[in-house]
Amino acid sequence: MTLFHRLAPILLLAAACGPACADLIMPGSKGVKHEILVEGSEAYPDLVFVAYPVSFQADGTWQEIRPGTPLTVYKQLRPAIYALRGVRPPKDRAEADAFFKDPTLPRSEVTMSVISTIDMHDPTARIRTVYRITGLEGTRIQVVQGADERFDADGDPLSETKAATLTVARKGGTLAGVVGLGVLGIVLLRRRRARKAAEARS
Repeated sequence: MTLFHRLAPILLLAAACGPACADLIMPGSKGVKHEILVEGSEAYPDLVFVAYPVSFQADGTWQEIRPGTPLTVYKQLRPAIYALRGVRPPKDRAEADAFFKDPTLPRSEVTMSVISTIDMHDPTARIRTVYRITGLEGTRIQVVQGADERFDADGDPLSETKAATLTVARKGGTLAGVVGLGVLGIVLLRRRRARKAAEARS
């Protein structure tokens, strides 16, 4: 059996599963809450800042940035920050996609990302990352990303010794997802074969 034939069931599972597979928590991992905050928008009272894209929903692909209010960002997305003057984006996803493609809209080169899973032995219960708007020149919004702050279940800050664990979790997320899908594909394939064998015997 060739490598392609071995991997075919796994690839088919991934294609059929779609975004739902991305929400699976792989063995050895656990979910973690990650708060994304954007500060500095109050320095520009004549502008409205929004993050896009934050969701795959049909009518909620962007979110207005408000000081002190965490953004709700789906983990597969990396939204940028946009500055608007006297206009609000459409809610419809297709219309919003077209709206944010306008090259004259000021936007950040820095994008925001969410950590959704960590090693199951990591004591981190919450992560907070602050992005600060530091300037606006032409169509470029200057944004500085702060360090990830980590807190345990009691809300106490964690020591910096846990930073390495979270770094490995972030860098290894993609590989872990592929391996996890492979394991899931093999399990489902074996169950399917067992069910067919049982039906053949009956």
